[in-house]
Amino acid sequence: MNKNIIHYLPPFLREVQEFKKICNVEDIELNTIQQKLDSILNETIIADASEYGIERYEEIFNIINKSAELYERRFIIQSIFLNRIPFTLEWLKNKLYQTVGDSYLIEMDYNTYSLVIRISYLFENASRLLEEDIRKSIPANIDCTIYLNENENLNLNIGGATISGCYEELWEV
Repeated sequence: MNKNIIHYLPPFLREVQEFKKICNVEDIELNTIQQKLDSILNETIIADASEYGIERYEEIFNIINKSAELYERRFIIQSIFLNRIPFTLEWLKNKLYQTVGDSYLIEMDYNTYSLVIRISYLFENASRLLEEDIRKSIPANIDCTIYLNENENLNLNIGGATISGCYEELWEV
């Protein structure tokens, strides 16, 4: 916002010392209110929520374990939001994408009713929670196991640039 409220007063009142002080205090309060209003949208989106927003969701869902890291708490809340029955492969892909991103593989053996999910070892702490959550959502006759890809090949892009005189060179590793 950063507008001075004094500019909304008639010109003859702008010079009164009391009105200047009142308007300065109101400017501070109005800027604080504007910042709070701007943060409301971020607090409702789980991926962008701060500590305050996550605490609000934990109160709503009666989640007691608040000692975990913020990303784990966010993971739990996203899992609750993404639980939709009936179970389909598209539902599972969507759930995994929302919780662990692109770092998963699904192997479904329809003859033996077994489901194997491989996720990145970066989600080691959340794998048990994910398995419990998926177990609640899939049919009882499907055997589900989650493994960590410990020797996965992470796609990390590293690059740099050098500038020497009029010559530019870009290189990528």
